[in-house]
Amino acid sequence: MEPRILALGNFVLQIILFGVLIYSGYIAGFKRELGRHCTVMRVAVPLLIISAVVVMLPSMLGYSGDGVTLTWFIAEMYIHHTLGLAVIGLWVFANLAQTGRIRLQSRLLPHMRAAAIIWVITFIMGVHIYLVIWV
Repeated sequence: MEPRILALGNFVLQIILFGVLIYSGYIAGFKRELGRHCTVMRVAVPLLIISAVVVMLPSMLGYSGDGVTLTWFIAEMYIHHTLGLAVIGLWVFANLAQTGRIRLQSRLLPHMRAAAIIWVITFIMGVHIYLVIWV
């Protein structure tokens, strides 16, 4: 498939997932429907993981191969990548805690808020990366 079309499709998916994140935060924070929030996030994050593996990872590997000098753009890509992995890690942690597979010494809410904040930062960086590469 044409890389530009694949990138645009992934960009649209990321915007939709960001909307799902906002909606999920709303149903958790204002409606207090944590079960529904968890269900929504258990659909959204696997879609995020698939898009990261299928589209974003090959692109990042192409931009960071041997002989590529470290620039601010490459550094931004690595930070974006690392923050995305942190979101996924926090999601796995929250799911394990929510299902009782691991025990928490404190509340889960700070971890979930951290994941949401990191996701927002990662999304903004991703929009910038998309604009630099494709626009």
